[in-house]
Amino acid sequence: MSIRSQCYGSAKAFLSDTPLSFDVIILDLSMPEMSGVDLLKQLKTLNPKPFPKVILISAELERLEEESDDEIIGLIWRTHVKPINRRELEHDLNKLVDTTPQVTTDTAAANKKKRILLAEDNEINAEIVKTIMQSEGYKFLHVKNGKDAIDVVKRHNFDLILMDCNMPIMGGIEASSILRNALDITTPIVALTANAFAEDKEECLAAGMTDFMAKPIDKDTLLSCIRKHLAS
Repeated sequence: MSIRSQCYGSAKAFLSDTPLSFDVIILDLSMPEMSGVDLLKQLKTLNPKPFPKVILISAELERLEEESDDEIIGLIWRTHVKPINRRELEHDLNKLVDTTPQVTTDTAAANKKKRILLAEDNEINAEIVKTIMQSEGYKFLHVKNGKDAIDVVKRHNFDLILMDCNMPIMGGIEASSILRNALDITTPIVALTANAFAEDKEECLAAGMTDFMAKPIDKDTLLSCIRKHLAS
């Protein structure tokens, strides 16, 4: 959604960082050491102005009234029951945050000239990557296996290839090796893989891949990687 975000593994980690720098807080009710209610009590003593909009999530929302007084409950803008419904959460965030992608005219015009090939068989991962690329104005083509990636590269020129390593029919490592060794393709190839061990990275690089990115995909990391290779 093009929202700048920060994640904390506990209430204490949040409070010890920069708790007054956020406009919206998505807050779990049940956390170890300090609950979401206790976090709100601590945050209230810091007197942030304005107080951030708080979206509280829990599998047991009935506990909220048991653990809280009316003053704390009044600090909560919206509640959601776990498991989170993505559309409901996005609907709330759209009300609170300007989610219009911040891309300058010059940058968008330059990005539209770049062509990226995405080879990814997982629909969810593909949608995430495509949404990120769309937000920056990049042109892209999506295929679901290494064989199709090779076929389209034979017919079209790309400025960058994002290649999942594990795909049906033909994986990304085999496809990259063919692109490099049999077809002499010099286009930068970035490996996308859930396997982040050193030996996995070495295997990707040995197959001719240029770079390596571990899943789950982080927006800022992906865009930084794309810009790096498109600028080279």
